[in-house]
Amino acid sequence: MYSKLLCNIENYSQYGEVLIQGDFNAYTSTTPDFVYSVESIYPHAEDDSYIYDIGTPRNNLDHKRPNKSGKLLIELCKEAGLRILNGRTIGDLLGKYTCIKYNGSSVVDYAVASANLLHVYAINSFTVHDFTTLSDHCAISCSLLTSFYDNTKTQQAYLKPLPGKFLWDSEAINRYSTLIQDKNTSTKLRKFLSTKYLNCNEAVNDLNTILQETALASAKFIKGRLKKQTNKPKRKPWFSGSCDDLYKTVKHYAFLINKFPFNGAYRKEYYSYRSKLRRKCKQEEKLYKNKICSDLSNNIKSDPKSFWDLLNKLKRASENNTTEKLDEQTFYNFFKNLNSYDIVLLSNSEKGLQTALNVLSDFCKCWKLEVNINKSKVIIFNSNGKTHNNFLNIITNSWKLSNHTATLA
Repeated sequence: MYSKLLCNIENYSQYGEVLIQGDFNAYTSTTPDFVYSVESIYPHAEDDSYIYDIGTPRNNLDHKRPNKSGKLLIELCKEAGLRILNGRTIGDLLGKYTCIKYNGSSVVDYAVASANLLHVYAINSFTVHDFTTLSDHCAISCSLLTSFYDNTKTQQAYLKPLPGKFLWDSEAINRYSTLIQDKNTSTKLRKFLSTKYLNCNEAVNDLNTILQETALASAKFIKGRLKKQTNKPKRKPWFSGSCDDLYKTVKHYAFLINKFPFNGAYRKEYYSYRSKLRRKCKQEEKLYKNKICSDLSNNIKSDPKSFWDLLNKLKRASENNTTEKLDEQTFYNFFKNLNSYDIVLLSNSEKGLQTALNVLSDFCKCWKLEVNINKSKVIIFNSNGKTHNNFLNIITNSWKLSNHTATLA
């Protein structure tokens, strides 16, 4: 993966600077991601053509020893002139944890940018966001300082305030009927009828003025106000009160983890309650579906109206949650192309291995697949989980097992 990533970096670096962000599954500790200058060791070894790698140390709350992915990431940074933003950028000067699991916390999500972006102060900030219930990884974000001019002109839209309304009750209606027939209003209406208007807009405005003055004297008027939209989360119909209580508890422990990241007790309680929440949600969903099935079967003859109301409700819910279906040809082609990959079967005994081979044979015959197993390997694990020194190879068409390593033609 890192070799392909290095090729892409070399390709895209021709067009500008590079910024990579995501889950690298790498432990890097505080290993330098730049090449130390040897000038202090060899002060007379000067080379005008050599560009010294300048970098600043970084912090990291995760002090685990670098793993294989971490070493590859460090070598990638040195070769491509990249710098890890975690632990050395405003917003994350300590190197906060990005992955929090039940058995510990770690830093595996990184933002890696070209060294030039740090030298010209183009990186504004790098942030590891708070831990949430959505994932065991924290979201990370990076902001850049840019300078550009937007010359597109957009027309500003001015919205008129919402019109008010009158509160009409029986007393207001009677009062309006009386006022519309009194001497003052009648005089205004006769004057309106005798006036010759040049356009219809003036006539409509004068008539509206007369009617509004009478209505204001009769009923209470309420001015229109903009209603604040509350984006309430849409709960599933089976999401009960007990599920909601468990969800609030999980969110509470997520808050405590953000506040006390080194407290292992909070981390264990969080994952304990989260597993309880998942089991409870599955249980409530199962009960809800069973209740719907029983209601449909009970009402199909006794109460047809309730039956069709429930059926139409389920139909509308399914139309709102439309998902792309996998066609049969795509499904068939996927399994047909499996012969281009190596198959690795794992078992703790030869008997279990033979059973797996028989199942694979029946599956291939059922779907008419020609699986190429010449290159496949079968690994037998003992009780301690360690592999034997000898690998067992599958011989084509015979499904015969050999206890020694053999090269197949």
